[in-house]
Amino acid sequence: MSLSVVRSSESLVKPREKTPCTTLELSAMDKVPVLRCNARTLHVYKKGGKGAASAIREALSRALVPYYPLAGRLKEYSTNPNIGLQVDCCGEGVWFVDASSDSKLEHFNYFDDLIDASNYSAVSSSHDHLLPNHIHGSLLGDQPLVQIQVTRFACDGFVMGLVFSHIICDGLGAAQFLNAVGEFARGFDRLTVDPVWLVFFANCRQLMQPPLPEGFYGNCFFPVTIKASKKFVANASVVEVVKMIQQGKAKLGEEFDNYRKSRNENDGMEEEREDPFMQPLSYNTLFVSEWGRLGFNQVDMGWGQPLHIVPIQGSAIIPAGIVGWQPAPKRGIRLMSWCVEEPHRHLFLSHIMRLFTI
Repeated sequence: MSLSVVRSSESLVKPREKTPCTTLELSAMDKVPVLRCNARTLHVYKKGGKGAASAIREALSRALVPYYPLAGRLKEYSTNPNIGLQVDCCGEGVWFVDASSDSKLEHFNYFDDLIDASNYSAVSSSHDHLLPNHIHGSLLGDQPLVQIQVTRFACDGFVMGLVFSHIICDGLGAAQFLNAVGEFARGFDRLTVDPVWLVFFANCRQLMQPPLPEGFYGNCFFPVTIKASKKFVANASVVEVVKMIQQGKAKLGEEFDNYRKSRNENDGMEEEREDPFMQPLSYNTLFVSEWGRLGFNQVDMGWGQPLHIVPIQGSAIIPAGIVGWQPAPKRGIRLMSWCVEEPHRHLFLSHIMRLFTI
C-alpha cells in the first residue's frame, strides 16, 4: 500500500514574544564537520490527529521564546577562520508544515516496519512524505534549525516528522525542547525546566567541571572510539564484542579529561594532537548511538506518549547503528542500522539471522 500525504500549509513559526537579538558563538566541538548535518526522526502518536497541528504550532511559538536560539540561523564567517560558524538569533522562526493523509496508521503497522531491510525498497520512501518538504535556498544560513511536519491520519492518530540541526544541540537537547513544546501544548503556564544554551561535549554532561546548569540543551557528548580488526570482529563472540565496548566506555572520563586539557593548554608547541571528533567518514567506521534514554519517548503533546520513534538514515556514507526501545506496548530494545552497502546486504542479513538461531 502506498502512502498519500497532502500538505495543506507551510510557514515559519516565530517566537510568540520579542526575544534577544544577538549572535552566539559555537564551541569548538559544534564546529566539527561531522555535526554539519540534520537529524531526522518520525514520532508516531496513536491519538490526537484532529487538533494536533494547531496545538503544536501554538506551543512551538511559546517554546521558542525561552529557546530563542533555535529560531535563529547559522552564519558562516569564512573570512575569519577563528570565528567560523555562529548562531544569528534573529527570531526568523522554525519551519512548520500541516499535512494530512486519508490512510490509517494501522494500515502501515504504525510504521513499525519502515526500516525493515527485507522489504526496504517498498517502504524506504515513506518517510519522505512524513518529513517537511524541501525548503528553497541552498545556502547554510537559509535553512531553519528546526523543521516540523504534523501529518494527521484518518484514524485520529498523527505522525510528527522532525528535522533538527545537529550543530546546535544533541539528542538530549532536542528531546528537552520537544518536551517543552509538549508542556505548553498540555496547557502549562511555565516550563518545568528553564533552558540554558552554553554550547559545549557518550553523553559527558556528568564530567563537566564546573557542572552544566540544569536545562542545558546544547551539544555535550564525546566520541568513544574502539578499534579492532575485521578478523577479530568476525571471529569474536557477542560477549567479547560487548566487553570491548564496555572497556572503551570505561575510558570516557580519562579521554575526555585529556582532551579538555589539550584544548585549554597553551604550551606553544606546534605538535598536532589527534582530534577525537575528526573520525574517518568511511565504510570502515561504524557509529553507534543509544537513543533509549534521550527523552523522545516521553514527549506528550496532550494525547499521551508516542508509540515509538523512527530514526531516518542521515548519511549514505557513514555506517550507523541506533539502539532504541521497541514500539509500545512491546518491551525490550531494538537495533536499527544502516551499515552495509547493497551488494553486502543479503550476506549481512544471513549472519544476523544465524545469531538468532544459535
